Amino acid sequence: MQVEADQAAVVQVLAAALKMVPPAILAAALMAAQPAPDVPLTLQPSRREGESSTSAAPQSELRTISVPEAGRLYFNLSRNASYAAVKRGDIPVIRVGRSLRAVPTILDARLAAAGR
Repeated sequence: MQVEADQAAVVQVLAAALKMVPPAILAAALMAAQPAPDVPLTLQPSRREGESSTSAAPQSELRTISVPEAGRLYFNLSRNASYAAVKRGDIPVIRVGRSLRAVPTILDARLAAAGR
């Protein structure tokens, strides 16, 4: 099936991009990120700085969010503190060109694992 092949390709790309994330957390996040069978697997277009990504698409469709948005939503951090957390490795990110993007499912899995 084409959808399964596409999902496998996405898993491989994310695994390669997120080498800093422990394998157990990465596996849990990827299992949680599996879309419903009738939902097409697509990447969201990038948004301009200052625009809220949640206003353009439902949260269930978002695959990545900006670093400041991740810091604000998950840790109540300012923009600069969010980038400092990325530098320390506290917020896992992937690089898309010159942009750093956070993956919400991996943040959710990392927080769930920390709460155990």
